[in-house]
Amino acid sequence: MLSNALLVVSVIALAIVLVAGVRAVLERGLAGLGKMGAWVYAALGVYVLAFAGFLLTQGA
Repeated sequence: MLSNALLVVSVIALAIVLVAGVRAVLERGLAGLGKMGAWVYAALGVYVLAFAGFLLTQGA
């Protein structure tokens, strides 16, 4: 149950990061990646932590 929730959270966070990255590149080119807001990096951190938690709960 917990691993399923962590997987869902990680997929949603990754989708947020990917959509924001694509939007930044389409609007400003590759330079736009450096100008993304702090919330994008926070979502990337959530993704990393949730996916790591998902991997750790696979054996449980």
